[in-house]
Amino acid sequence: MGNKNYYDILGVAPDADLGTIKSAWRKIALDNHPDRYPGDSAKEERFKQASEAYEVLKDPKKEQSMMLFLKELFKNVLPSSI
Repeated sequence: MGNKNYYDILGVAPDADLGTIKSAWRKIALDNHPDRYPGDSAKEERFKQASEAYEVLKDPKKEQSMMLFLKELFKNVLPSSI
């Protein structure tokens, strides 16, 4: 999973519902699909990132795992009073 912010990749808020997440993914996938733009490595990479983000965010267990990871990652960065 790495330290990617899947919400940022899809351009949605962390409290976005599944319909919003799916809609954002579909738009990015359509705009960057490798079959539509053969040989464009930047679009292919964007497509792959969006697909990975969607796969994680559509699965509540994977999303929860990601949120715990991000919380742990930032635990030592942010002051506890925030």
